[in-house]
Amino acid sequence: MFLPTILLLGSLAATVAFVGLAISTSRRYLWGAVVTSWIGSFLGSFSIGLLTLVATFVLLALALADLFGWLTNGVRAAIAVACGVAAWWILVRYVDDYWLFFPIHWILGPLFG
Repeated sequence: MFLPTILLLGSLAATVAFVGLAISTSRRYLWGAVVTSWIGSFLGSFSIGLLTLVATFVLLALALADLFGWLTNGVRAAIAVACGVAAWWILVRYVDDYWLFFPIHWILGPLFG
């Protein structure tokens, strides 16, 4: 019963750690933040998972902007954040959460039974 809670708090701590590393060391750590945030949103999907998924989409937008070399100043970072929030809003509104979390459910489903 406590394992999902421990995993949720662990993924939150890992997300914060990856964001800190992305700020201080290299932006490539944003990808780790995206994955751990997505797992945390999945584990919290029975209560606030869709609301915390906004952080995943913002981090994903920032990571993609960095990947394409577009993340060069604060204005572009703000545009990437706005695109992440807009993508989250559209997907949460029109796509079933089963599809938003499908790969994680497929991977972690056998683990939790």
